[in-house]
Amino acid sequence: MRCYHVLMTILLSHTTALRFWRSSARRGEALASPRRASTQRARIALTRCKKVDIPTSLLTEFESGAVDMLVGSKGVRVRTARVASHVWSLPVPNNSFCACSKNVVVSSPEFCFLQMASTLSIVELIQLGFELCGTYSMRDEGFSVADGSLTTVAQLGRFLEAAQGLRGLDKARRAVRYLINGSASPMETAFAMLLCLPYALGGYGIRRPQLNYRTEVPASLRAEAGRSICVFDMCWPALRLACEYDSNTWHSDAAAIDKDARRRNAMLILFGYRSITVSWAQVVDPAAFNRLARQIARATGKRLRYRDPGFTRAHFALRECVLPHR
Repeated sequence: MRCYHVLMTILLSHTTALRFWRSSARRGEALASPRRASTQRARIALTRCKKVDIPTSLLTEFESGAVDMLVGSKGVRVRTARVASHVWSLPVPNNSFCACSKNVVVSSPEFCFLQMASTLSIVELIQLGFELCGTYSMRDEGFSVADGSLTTVAQLGRFLEAAQGLRGLDKARRAVRYLINGSASPMETAFAMLLCLPYALGGYGIRRPQLNYRTEVPASLRAEAGRSICVFDMCWPALRLACEYDSNTWHSDAAAIDKDARRRNAMLILFGYRSITVSWAQVVDPAAFNRLARQIARATGKRLRYRDPGFTRAHFALRECVLPHR
């Protein structure tokens, strides 16, 4: 085997790649980097026959937990308490890596999603997919608002469709079928999953809405509406139906409450939408959520036909996974 020891590129993967995308100040720059060149660097690096030296700066950046990296064979695995080497001998899909720094590339959000499919349950993977396609990032202390999404449902689907014969691929493809773009918080993700996942996964199987749906206010009505754009929390545009979060329980500041009230007025009066108000208490209380789900099902034309006790067990397992423990 020919040795490529001059180009000592490090390939960040799995949990370390996810931590990078969630918290690194360089994530925007990495996301915009040419993926074709980074993926070619990764493919060459996977053919090397010498172990790579892990710089102290990289260990410092990811100070909590081990640094996950891909290597091409068992002979070049790095075995330390701070480094976890994953042998990758399969073809690397196109657009799998982004540039992180001069000698480091990181698994793209789509490739990271596929890698995490090997360690997460299907529900946890769907939850991660909502985050990657949403506008928030999970942190140890909670979550933070992001400038934009790391990927989209369509991008994930195209990446996984082009990949062949990889571990976790079937689970990842299944998870993508249930994703929705645009979630703005873990609670929005939990609400959407509880409503829309199929019965077997503990959801009510309700038609998927659009999250944080943006629509332009007609020019003739902007003075009356006091805005040019209206954003609905959860919306079924074809049905002219929306779920709006109760400002008093989902928001804490007066400005946000006032903004939501004005938006709701515009939605009802100017657009003629029906609105179902959702409170935090309704979501976290199982009995209240069941009543809410039935109301939304009726409004969307969904006939609920789940069977107990199987559905109730699956639903409570789903709630345990996606709802914050308080």
